[in-house]
Amino acid sequence: ERRRAVYEFYLRHLKELEGCGILRLPIIPDGYAANYHMFHIMLQDQATRDRLMFHLSQHNIQAVSHYVPLHTSAMGLRLGYAEGDLPVTEDSSARILRLPFYTQLTEEEQLRVVHTMELFFAGRRSRAARVS
Repeated sequence: ERRRAVYEFYLRHLKELEGCGILRLPIIPDGYAANYHMFHIMLQDQATRDRLMFHLSQHNIQAVSHYVPLHTSAMGLRLGYAEGDLPVTEDSSARILRLPFYTQLTEEEQLRVVHTMELFFAGRRSRAARVS
C-alpha cells in the first residue's frame, strides 16, 4: 500500500508538468494495474534528462537512468546486435529517469523532489504558457 501511495503521489503532483508537454508520466492501460516497483518519467531528449538528473543531484536527490537496452549490452553485442538496431528502444533508454521511490519516502521528501523539478522546468513552463 505504501508503494502505491508513493506512486500515486508522483502521478498527482507531476500532472501539471506533463500537461505543459515537459515530461511524460507512466501509462497504465485500462484494465491493468501498476506493480508499483518504481516510478519513472520520460523526458523530451537525453540532454534534458541528463541536465535534470544533475540538477536533482545538486539538491541531494538521487534520480537515476538505469535502462540499458539489452541489444547494446555485452551479451547483445556478442549475439551480433549493434547500436542502431532498435532505435525506438535506444531513444527511450536515453530519455527515461527514475525518481526516488521507496516505502520510507515521506510526502515531504516527495514534495521536495517535485518542487526541485518544477524549479528546473520553470523557464520552459512559462515559455510554453506564452506560446499556447
